Amino acid sequence: MKYLIISLLALFSSLSLLAQSSIPELEEKYKTAKPGFDQVDYLLGIAQLHYFQGNPEGMKQKIEEAKRISTDLNDPLCLGYTSYFEYTYAIMFEGNPEAVERLSSEAESYAAKTDDPNLKALAAIARSQYIHLYKDDAKTALELLLPFGNNADKRFTSNTLGQVHQSISFLMKGVGKPDEGFDHLEKSLELLKTVEAQTEKHHLLNRVSALDADKGLNNKVETYAQLSTHYIKTEQKEKGKEYLLMAYDLIKDSGYLDSYAFIGRKLGEYYELTGSPEIAISYFEESITLLDSLGMEKDVNYLNYLITRLSFNLEDFEGALKSALKTGDFYKEIKDTMGIVALGEFEVRCYNNLKRYEEGLSGAQKYGALAKQLGSVHFYNWFLLHEGEAEFRLGNYEPALKKVRTFLRYMNANKMEEESRVGYGILSDVFLQLNEPDSVLFYSNIGKDICGKYSREKGIIAFNNKIYRAHEEKGDYKEALAYLKLYSDKQDSLKNAETQRILRKEQVRQDVEGFKEETAEATLAAQLLKERNRLYLGIAIALLLILALVSYLFNQLRKTKQALEEKNKDLDELNKTKDRFFSIIAHDIRSPIISLEKVGDLVSYYLKKNDMDKLKNLSTEISGTAGRLNSLLDNLLNWALIQQGVLPNRPGKLKLNDVVDETLAMFKVNAQIKEQTIENHLEGDVYIHADEKAIQTILRNLLSNAIKFTDVGGSIKIGASQEGGQIKLYLKDDGVGMEQDKLDKIFKLNPKSEKGTQGERGTGLGLILCKELIELNQGEINVQSKINEGTEFKITLPKAA
Repeated sequence: MKYLIISLLALFSSLSLLAQSSIPELEEKYKTAKPGFDQVDYLLGIAQLHYFQGNPEGMKQKIEEAKRISTDLNDPLCLGYTSYFEYTYAIMFEGNPEAVERLSSEAESYAAKTDDPNLKALAAIARSQYIHLYKDDAKTALELLLPFGNNADKRFTSNTLGQVHQSISFLMKGVGKPDEGFDHLEKSLELLKTVEAQTEKHHLLNRVSALDADKGLNNKVETYAQLSTHYIKTEQKEKGKEYLLMAYDLIKDSGYLDSYAFIGRKLGEYYELTGSPEIAISYFEESITLLDSLGMEKDVNYLNYLITRLSFNLEDFEGALKSALKTGDFYKEIKDTMGIVALGEFEVRCYNNLKRYEEGLSGAQKYGALAKQLGSVHFYNWFLLHEGEAEFRLGNYEPALKKVRTFLRYMNANKMEEESRVGYGILSDVFLQLNEPDSVLFYSNIGKDICGKYSREKGIIAFNNKIYRAHEEKGDYKEALAYLKLYSDKQDSLKNAETQRILRKEQVRQDVEGFKEETAEATLAAQLLKERNRLYLGIAIALLLILALVSYLFNQLRKTKQALEEKNKDLDELNKTKDRFFSIIAHDIRSPIISLEKVGDLVSYYLKKNDMDKLKNLSTEISGTAGRLNSLLDNLLNWALIQQGVLPNRPGKLKLNDVVDETLAMFKVNAQIKEQTIENHLEGDVYIHADEKAIQTILRNLLSNAIKFTDVGGSIKIGASQEGGQIKLYLKDDGVGMEQDKLDKIFKLNPKSEKGTQGERGTGLGLILCKELIELNQGEINVQSKINEGTEFKITLPKAA
């Protein structure tokens, strides 16, 4: 329906070239216009400007003036265009089907008496829209328009023909031919881009029509919106977003507030669909501001309802409550009882989540009675549940149990299993307070099974917590520990998932803000260039200077564009590196910290059980975790200092044998644990020119990896040789090896590091740090590996003088 209404105004394009001051400008041109079509065209141009500025009365006045002139002249051409505008005003502001039918028929009748293909096409669009909208007959409407889409008459303006293909596309969907409709949308966009490049003179006016002065902007925005819908429906969401953002950029400064609000709403719906509710809310709020200025109260309140729902899902209960109360007031004004009840449910849930239980109980009773009066059994039972939750929180356990059980009986009778999980959760909580662990286990297990069936991860976590507490209450400590671990592990997993979601949301927000900034800069540059060209065109004697300046500006723009493209490539790579780096931080720092966080609970539990063996094992695990965390932080610090170019690097004469011996001694215990042999093949004194701390870090990381990826009983060899002015250091193991695709990515930042032969964890930073430190010391590193045959790292470093 929205597409139809906007298509009706496709002729009423957003005049980005004719700003608010253009109304007096067109009024002046109208005073000197030739009697007849020339006058009518200017009047209708002024009428559409009044529409853009939210002044339907001004629009109506100019249409009536055009109608008087057309009637006096009895000119079918003038009468046809005026009837088309009357039809548009009627369908947009009056909603009178009889008037719409009469005016569309009049436009079609007058057009038949002329030889103007543009008027005939517009009249056919009006008639087809009436047939589709009020007769629900897309087939007949399409048959009426198709001949114009296939017409090659050169008198057609590209703007009008683009609108024809746009309308055909919409009707194609109505007859079940969306792919053919997509082809017409592409034709429409191609034509409208031509209009943007060169405005065509109307064949009867010998000038640009006041109705085409926007260069097809509105038609193009509508085409982008429809293309976006197609791509989103065919799972090409990024392409759909791209077209919506292009439409948004085109329309936002045009003054066409209704379409601006419509595109903002479409962007909000896109971000809601793709899991970015915060960004969706920002676009909905922007659209509300625009719609408010147009007095479109019904649309404003619908968007407020969407904001209520999204804010509630984001657990912004204060924001959701504010929107719910505002929208509920509107439904009370128009006496929409079902709307009041629907918003009331959000209101009550917000009160309960904000721990305002007295208000929650009062609201649930009030809206429940209203739902019962309407005969809405479903809503009535939901309000019973919310009453039960409020009663429970207020300490009224008996009425809480009664109301929640009534809710569950209704849900079970109507096979609404997924929704019933909420009731089982409240029953479990009540029985926890009543110290009845068997009842808690009974209801929690039912609720957990339902959550598992419908992939409700948060619900599973909550029920595991209740089960753990029930077993602890019963003294079943073994069972309690098992469910405590389940609860803790799932909670940690959820926190990691939330971290990733926040990072993705921030990336999307940066993409959107970046796009807006870039397009705003491009628009400003285009406006400045336009003003500059206008100034120089007014000075005839400086024509050669203008051409030279334009040529210079073009070359500068091309150079700037090339520089920006190169910078964008660098920024893209930096963004990818940032994302991978954040992922490592989110997982590899968080995981050991989370492990250490749980230690307190486990120590208390094992002390309570007097389990000294497990306490010893836990001690070993703590030591290992702390070691991994220390190694990770050391690598992160060095990597960050390298990126900033501030890592101290003081190369000098260094005896490689001493550093190798020190590193082997450091990892001797690690190798003994896995029963590995490390062979030192350095012969004689070997001197290199390098920074000592850098070489220590390189050898620690390489030897740690060799031990990590070598099986129990394996061997590792380290040695060096001299070749000219360079020292060739090698470190070889007979471990698990790597496939070629992993070798190709070994020195790239990867958020998922491989585990060792006994599950040892790493970060994925070590080898990257090695490569950068080696290159900082004027060396290079290469690696060779085969599956099940081992890996060999070869490092070339300058020999000391």
